[in-house]
Amino acid sequence: MHPAGGTRGRASDTVDRPAMPRLKLALNLPERIPDVLAYARFIASRLDGNPYFPALPVPVATLLGHVDDLEAAELVVRSGTHGTGTARDAKLAVVVGDLQQQKVYVETVANQHGEDALAVAASSGFDTKQTRGPRKWAFDVEQGDRSGEAKLYAPRVDRTATYKWQRSLDASEWLDLQDTNVASTVVTGLTPGTLYFFRYRTLARNVLGDWSDPVTFRVT
Repeated sequence: MHPAGGTRGRASDTVDRPAMPRLKLALNLPERIPDVLAYARFIASRLDGNPYFPALPVPVATLLGHVDDLEAAELVVRSGTHGTGTARDAKLAVVVGDLQQQKVYVETVANQHGEDALAVAASSGFDTKQTRGPRKWAFDVEQGDRSGEAKLYAPRVDRTATYKWQRSLDASEWLDLQDTNVASTVVTGLTPGTLYFFRYRTLARNVLGDWSDPVTFRVT
């Protein structure tokens, strides 16, 4: 028998809250090397000085150094030098490895912030899900047919859209280029051996879009 006032099988007055689902990040790595460079630099810019992530497994300066190495190797491949693809791919693997380490670290830190995990993760620049279809990094720059030229390609958004282009030497001061009605343009009069920043935005159905993330390219 149970004492007076007692209960049999009484549930605890404290109800445990269900555990927060663990946040998983995606490494939405672009397919084109120029887009990988832009993506890696974007992640580096979001992690640099970010107070949520004080102990990055790969310091930002190290990551950017590896990105510069990859860009230089890609430039050699684009010059047509035979047998340089393997060395370029090895440097690509280093950059991808760096990004993988950063992603795992960001996941770990973000999941320590409970309900704020999503906001913490978003501050890193990494995506919280795998993207499908065209990526935001589809903006591409290639060497032109002549020295001092660059070909710019943007995702097509509308057959009536106007594409606005800009270039810069420091990603701070921008020079307007000629608008186009197609999702590509050729930029001439560039200085060979110089690293340029390019970006674009669209005017479609009277709506002016935001500037894209800059893509860097060293012109030959």
